[in-house]
Parts: sequence; C-alpha cells; structure tokens
Amino acid sequence: MIIACCIGLVACGGNSSGTGVQGPNNPDAVKQAQPQLFFSQSNITFNYGQTPPSNTLLGGAGEGSVSYSSSDTSVAAVNRVTGRLEPRKSGQTTITAIKAADANNLSTQASYSVKVYLAQQAPLYFEQAAIEQFIDDTPFNNSLHGGSGQAQTVFSSSAPDLVSIDSASGALTYLDDGTVTITAYRPANERYTDISSHYSVTVQKHPQLPLVFTEPAISAPISIALEALTFSGGSGNGAISFASSQPNIARINTDTGTILPLHNGTTDIQVIKAEDDYYAEAQGQYTLTVFDIISDLTVMLGPNSTRLSWTDQLQPFDLVRSTYDCNLNIIVNCGSYARIPFYSTIDSPYNNSVTIDSPVYFSFETDQYQSDSLHIVPQEQPFLPRTGNTLLSQDGKLWSFSGKNSDGDNTVSVWTSISGTDWIESEFTLSQSNRYQSATTLNGEIYLAGGKTTEYTHTISHLTDSGWVNLTEPAIDASVSSHLISYDNTLWLISSAGVWQSYNASDWTLVTDSPAFGARNDFSLFVYQDVLYLLGGRNQDNPNSLYSDVWSTTDGINWQLVTNSAGFPAQAMANIVTWQDTLYLLGGDANGPNADVYTSNNAVSWSKLGSANIGDLSQAAVTVDASGLLMTTPRSTFIWRSSNGLTWRTPINTWVQWQTR
Repeated sequence: MIIACCIGLVACGGNSSGTGVQGPNNPDAVKQAQPQLFFSQSNITFNYGQTPPSNTLLGGAGEGSVSYSSSDTSVAAVNRVTGRLEPRKSGQTTITAIKAADANNLSTQASYSVKVYLAQQAPLYFEQAAIEQFIDDTPFNNSLHGGSGQAQTVFSSSAPDLVSIDSASGALTYLDDGTVTITAYRPANERYTDISSHYSVTVQKHPQLPLVFTEPAISAPISIALEALTFSGGSGNGAISFASSQPNIARINTDTGTILPLHNGTTDIQVIKAEDDYYAEAQGQYTLTVFDIISDLTVMLGPNSTRLSWTDQLQPFDLVRSTYDCNLNIIVNCGSYARIPFYSTIDSPYNNSVTIDSPVYFSFETDQYQSDSLHIVPQEQPFLPRTGNTLLSQDGKLWSFSGKNSDGDNTVSVWTSISGTDWIESEFTLSQSNRYQSATTLNGEIYLAGGKTTEYTHTISHLTDSGWVNLTEPAIDASVSSHLISYDNTLWLISSAGVWQSYNASDWTLVTDSPAFGARNDFSLFVYQDVLYLLGGRNQDNPNSLYSDVWSTTDGINWQLVTNSAGFPAQAMANIVTWQDTLYLLGGDANGPNADVYTSNNAVSWSKLGSANIGDLSQAAVTVDASGLLMTTPRSTFIWRSSNGLTWRTPINTWVQWQTR
C-alpha cells in the first residue's frame, strides 16, 4: 500500500492532469523506459570459416520479446530469435537486437559491429616437388591437391621457351633442355586469400655415345701441318667442330681439324659434336705435345759471315747450305744454288752455334724432318742512318732519340723497340731537333738534356704519359756543352761552366762553378762501381785539341784526375757502356775514322781490344740490353749487335718451317 501510494504520489506529482501510470489496473497510466540494452562486446572480428565469438545481450526489462537483424546479410545473416551468426563472406555488417515493449515498458535496442576476414586456403601442393625427364618422354602429370574455394587455378612456366604449359589444365610440352619452375596459382575470392604452389621440371637431352680419338696423345714438331685424327662415337645430327685449348701452341681449323703446331708446349685438341633436338653436346680430346727440333734459333748476319745459334735441339741434324761467295754488300744478288752439306750431325748439347761464311740460303735436316730453305735477308732499320742520335735501354725497352738524318735534316723523331729488330715510331716527338743529347733515367722516368743544333743547347725534357715536357734549365752559355747523367739517385747536369744537381729535374742546385776538369766540351760521362767518371772531350777554345784523360768524383764537387793518359787515343763523344762487368769504349770522334774498341775493368787503365769487323764506328750510338751491345752508325742502315765489342752482326727475323722427309 505504501509503495503503491508512493508511486501514485510520484505519478501525481509528475502529471498535473491527475492521470495515473498506465498499467493493468490503470489502462491510462504512462509506460516507463527499460534499463539500457547492450551487448557484452561492441564489435567482434573473425576469419571466415571460424566459429564467431559469443556476444551476450545484457540489460532491458519486462516481458517483451527480443529479435535480431543484420544490416548486410550477404556478409553475415543472424537468427532472428537466437541471434546466432551465419558468416557468408568477408566484409562488415551491424547486428541489431530489439526488445519489444510490454504492458509496462517501452521497446529498446542495442547493436554491435561484425567484421569477417578472408580465411587462408588449405595448403596447395603438387604430388611431386621435382621431376626429371628426357625431352622425348611423355610429360609427367603432376597432380595438384589442396586449396579451398571455387576459384579457377592458373598454371605458368618460368621459361616457356623450354617447357610450355596449358594455363588451365597444367599440361606440359617439352621444347628444349633445361630446368624450369611450374607454378599453380589459385586467386583470392570473397572468402579465401590467394595461394600458390610450385615444382621444378628438369628436361634432359640424351647423352651421345662417347667421342674417342684413335690416339690419346701424339707429338709433332713446330710448323708441320697435321691432319685431324680419326675419332668414333657420337649420336644424332649435331655439327662437328674442333678446338685447341692453347691456340698459341697449336692453331686448328675448326671445320676440318687440320692443325698447325706453332710453339713448344702441350695443348688439348678437342672434337665437339653439337647438340640437336634430342642429344646433348658431346666432346672428346687428345693431347698434342709440340716440340721444336731447334729452339730459339737466332740468326746474326755479319759483313762476311752469318752466325746461327740456338738454345736446344731434340734431334741431331745436318746443316745444309745453298750458296757461297756472298757478302753483305752483294747479298741481294746472291742466288739459290745446289744443295751443299756444310755441317753434319750437329748433336746438342755439344754444339749450339755455328758460323757460316756468307750463306744466304740454308736448311736443317734430320732423319724424319727437313726445314724449308731459309733465306737470310738483312733487315734495315725503319729510320734513316743518322749522326748524333742517342740510344737508351730502359726496363727491357730500347729507345732512339733525334739525331741528324743522312739526308741532312735534323729530326725530332723518337723510335722504340723491344727486340732491337722491329722498331716503332713513337707518337711523342721532341721539341728540338738536337744531336748528341744525353739520355738517362731516374726512378723509372726518362730525361733528355743538352745536345747541339748549330750551337749547344741545354733544354731538359721529361717523358710523361702525355708526351715530352720541357723543364727548368740552368743558365749555361751556348758555347759550352752540358751532359746529363743519373748518379746516386740524383740527376747531374755537368759542364765546364758548372755542375748542378737536382732530385726532380726542375729545381737545380749549383754545387760548383769551377770543376777541376777545366774548359772542355763533348766529354763522356759514365758510372762504374759507384763512382762517377768523366772521360775525354775536346778543348773548349780549340775544338781540334782532344783529351784522353779520366776524372772521377763521388760528390760532383771534388773532381780527381785519375789518369792523364788512359791508354786510348784522345777523342770526344765516345760511347762508354758496361757489359758483363767490363767497360767498353768505342765510337768516339778522334778527328778521323775510328774502328778501335777499348776495354777496362777499373775505368783507369784501358786496353785496345781490337778493331770492329764493320769498320769505322765514329759518331755511332751504343747502348746495352740483356742480349749485349747494340749500335747504330751513321754509315749503315742496319741495327748491329755484339757480345764482345768487336764482332758485330745484324739480327735477322726468321721462322723455321719443317716438313716430313
């Protein structure tokens, strides 16, 4: 009673018309709002195929029924009575619950969000992870298993030029040998993510029958052509070709297999039968050993004789000559006459050189082979004979600088050679056409200085990668000759007007302006046993007055007269070179022809060795390389070599061609 009264009071207090609360006993009374209706989770997420998480409906009051609905039934439907979800695809929808009104309560509702994600497909896999077949086999049907959903599977090949594939069925076609990857791809749909799987296919061609030569190894002398060895084996229709593993030792005709041995050594001769549609490439080989009956033949032609030398021989041989009564002056008129045995049974190692009196044609003969007749023709240097050129040997390379040509013109040309036989003109010419220049090296760099045109010059030039560069030079009068030399890791420019030193050829220091050797020009400088020497020259005031003295120094300042009469005639511009620890003096200007050669083992006492076999050496240019002395003279078109300073011969390029007897 009290409660009802209170209610009535409240209702009365809240309704001025005096109407009571709507209810069974009071139909005209007003319904009240239900307590808030809500779900335990405001949103839920899950993958398609999973059981949706539960979401409890809470709140509300009264007897009104509850009904459920989905805003997008294509994503997820909901049981109207139970609220149970039925996912249908990926997407998002809103689930709403409505609690109906009853006699005392107004209706109310609540909602929550549902998001359905794509599910992963079941694993997709092929029956075999890798297959290998020959190119003419029926392609293996590699069954595909797994996956989910109804999406169409697409097949592809990583190299369709080798193995093509039907994109719908996965059927293979073999086109060439190789290994490819086959991929099966099942795309995503409304319920599942995409997925792929792959396997490898290796397609092979059949191996050919082995290619086998009749001999596993043979040997042959240089220059005798060989026919291809017979071989057996192989399969299919592939083309045949041949190859040499060392073509510098034996060159081979790739089509016929004919071989030309070139140099001592061993090479593998290969036959290759190319692949065809069904067979892989095949190879066979044998070993060819090439030998030289005579190794490193050197021919040196002298004025009246020719010297042949070699380092080794594999068989005894006879030397046969074809001419006689020939010398250098009439060599072009010498003919090939009857075969004349000259030396018989030359048997290494007891003999490795012979000297022949002026032959122009000769040949070698062994029991099995004979050489073609060798025609000895002197090889002229490519530049004109010249006076006052300078020769230099540096790091296995020979240089010839400037000079005055036999046609009377001074030249600025520079020539280089490795052998001394074949010369190449350098692209870098000199800035001045001097004669009698000094050439030296310091730290591997080449420097030129001094020389003479109509008067003495003192230009210092340095060879760089881009050409010759003129450097700072000391001020020296044009009536005085200057000479450049490298000594004690220093460049020295020496004249009667003073001695300068430099470590870079640009910055020069005057160490003395009054050297003790006095006023002279055209002297010679050389270094021997760590001492710097000055030799000979001409009187500065009386050019026809020549010297035969020798001076020495170790510091460039203090010069000592070591002998006033060294044992050689007074001369200027002499060449002094060292060969096998012996000093050689030759080619000086003694106011007349000068063919004499002098030697010394101490730079003080000089002895006459004899006269050169080619006559006057005055104003020659001389240097030394690993083979001995090398010289040019203004009276000859040849390059001359000597191992003793007296016997000079010009080197001949020759090639011994052999044939079977």
